[in-house]
Amino acid sequence: MQVQICPPCPDVSGLVVWLPIIVNAILAAIVLWYTLETRWLRKQSQAQLELLRQQGVKSLAPFILPSVSNFATRLISFAEENPIFNLDKTVTEQTLRQWEYKSGVKYIGTLESLTDALALNVRLYVFESKSGTFLKGNHGCPFLQRENPVPTQMRIDEVQKALEFIPKPSGVKIEIRDDPFSSELLKRELERDYSPNEKLLMREIMSDTRSSFILATYTDVEGNPYFIRRRFTLDEKDLITLGPAIRVGPTFSLPSN
Repeated sequence: MQVQICPPCPDVSGLVVWLPIIVNAILAAIVLWYTLETRWLRKQSQAQLELLRQQGVKSLAPFILPSVSNFATRLISFAEENPIFNLDKTVTEQTLRQWEYKSGVKYIGTLESLTDALALNVRLYVFESKSGTFLKGNHGCPFLQRENPVPTQMRIDEVQKALEFIPKPSGVKIEIRDDPFSSELLKRELERDYSPNEKLLMREIMSDTRSSFILATYTDVEGNPYFIRRRFTLDEKDLITLGPAIRVGPTFSLPSN
């Protein structure tokens, strides 16, 4: 007669010891997974909110288009703008020296607002790559905003049979005198007015010093700083050719022709 031996029964005391540990480990893993999942979802949500905020800022932020003209460039444009006078070159030069390019004025800067958003504390600088120094506008502009739409141009919509009025941007002229200063002085101004973003802004502003550029600085109504950097070149006749304008800020850059 064969005797069947039963396997040993589990030790009840061992189960009592290990079962709570196993259950707690499973619960801890579930809590850890839930925590990581919640954190990931929160980061995703914050990223989406930040993207929406950035898109809102980009769409509502003021945009200023700066430009400069020196005497040689303005001499040609003045003759083209006033053909009715038929002035000779000597008379034109004397007129410009008397009314625009007075003693010490090297550039005439123009600032145009291209949006309805209000720009505050507008200032204008010129960086000359040949000397590696800046020139500063003789005064700032407390605020700048596009003027109310005026009927400078009308377009007829053939479908809607409607008229479209094209607004004309407002413009402010600023004299830029031949009084150079170093980039270190600009850095101090940024540190005074735009801390703690001055280092980032300075890096973006001075990212390419091989070309001369115009620099317009301003803030929006919430105090966020914006910088417009527009490259320009001089040919052998000292005539200025303007490049595209790029808006740089603490969190984004936008190009514009």
